[in-house]
Amino acid sequence: FEDTKDSQESQIITDALKRIAEKSQNDLNNTVIDVEIQDLVLQYSNLYSPIDGYIVDNPQMLAGQNVLFTDTIATIADLDNIKFIGEVDESDIAKVQTGQTSNITLDAFENQGLETQVDTIGQKAITTSTGSTAFQTFFKLQNSQNLRIGMNGTAQIEVAKAQNVNTVPLEAIIDDKYIYIKIGKKFVKKEIEKGIES
Repeated sequence: FEDTKDSQESQIITDALKRIAEKSQNDLNNTVIDVEIQDLVLQYSNLYSPIDGYIVDNPQMLAGQNVLFTDTIATIADLDNIKFIGEVDESDIAKVQTGQTSNITLDAFENQGLETQVDTIGQKAITTSTGSTAFQTFFKLQNSQNLRIGMNGTAQIEVAKAQNVNTVPLEAIIDDKYIYIKIGKKFVKKEIEKGIES
């Protein structure tokens, strides 16, 4: 009777140990599988930008964070194709056309003008910081090696050009078509044909 009792207890202990060993092996197998899956995730989770350029702000994601396709992870800028964005008042926008010659002076480089052309004119009006209505006008900057994103400046757009003409102040024009010219000690009234005004 004692031998049977001992063998039954041994069988119960052996079965219990087998179950514990099997459970431990299953846990180990699951852990190995989890590690292998994490390794595969790391191998296939490289993110590539669709454009060449530089990261211009701090990434908004942390290591291990899930990323959706709609999330902005970082901002990439192609510093070889920088554009200057100007605001042209709505009263002047009719005079501006793509391709017009422009000179941009950046605050960081006051004595160095950048020759360029009007590239694109925005189709939708914006409200400026002073509350007026304007249209964004874009200028491509060719020599962008010293330029940085966010620089401020002023753009002058050549809307008309006239050569070999005389200029007079607007205040000198009388009745929109006459000026007085000094000949000797006398002033003579002459009719003029107005050209470009500014």
